[in-house]
Amino acid sequence: MNEAAQIVQLAVASPQLGEYFHFTSSPDRLPLVLVNRTGRSLTGQHIMAGGQPATVADDTSAAAAVATALVLDRLDLTADRAELGFRYAPEGIQGTAKFQRSPSGWAVSAVDIVEH
Repeated sequence: MNEAAQIVQLAVASPQLGEYFHFTSSPDRLPLVLVNRTGRSLTGQHIMAGGQPATVADDTSAAAAVATALVLDRLDLTADRAELGFRYAPEGIQGTAKFQRSPSGWAVSAVDIVEH
């Protein structure tokens, strides 16, 4: 799994973001659709959400899916830090997830979500 996919996987699996997916009560949200607007490749990566592989679409192929997808707006990546900007229209949220790299790999350091 490439670094971008590792970071997205950690964000999707975080309890802070995961509480908004409601896969059990809204099974029509599975598989999770990720609209990738970050400019970093997620093609061929196996990102899991709700026990199923997520569907990854690039910005140009997913215009219709944006209303129901987790939109990944940006991914800022340095040698030891990363920040992922996202929004999820079904729940009216947007936010950022921050990550720190340690010798054992990437870890979530904060997830900030705003409901609008």
